[in-house]
Amino acid sequence: MLKLNCSVLRLLLLGTLLTGAQVSVVSAATTEELLQQADTAWAAGDVETAEARFKDAVAGAADGTAELRLGGFYLSQNRLADSVTSFQAALSAGLPDARLQSRAFLGMGIAYLHSGKTSLARAAFNEASQIDPARAAEIQPLLEELDKKEKPMGH
Repeated sequence: MLKLNCSVLRLLLLGTLLTGAQVSVVSAATTEELLQQADTAWAAGDVETAEARFKDAVAGAADGTAELRLGGFYLSQNRLADSVTSFQAALSAGLPDARLQSRAFLGMGIAYLHSGKTSLARAAFNEASQIDPARAAEIQPLLEELDKKEKPMGH
């Protein structure tokens, strides 16, 4: 009887592993669908649905790409602290390429700039430039804006 239970246990474990593999394949497709639904709702001005779909996509995502998109959504809604949190989570979860990593730092920098946290904004912009040097021209005006904000009045 013990031998039978071990065999049954092995079958259950194998079934669980196979089911888990199937679920992750389905989740990848579902994540992309959820991101498309979020984008559609956002474009239509339905920010509540857009946020809910972005969050659903984040919950099933394999990397930080959905979290990056959520951060961009929050930034567009002027939810600066939420956007920084999402950009940081995207970087922690892992982004598949330097362009997306740079975008996360760029988004963080913009949120910090609008929050008045100029030293953090500068650090984020510099990191974005280092990760993706092709973005330097895009980031330069933001650094110039920082220079203006950091200059004391009357000088």
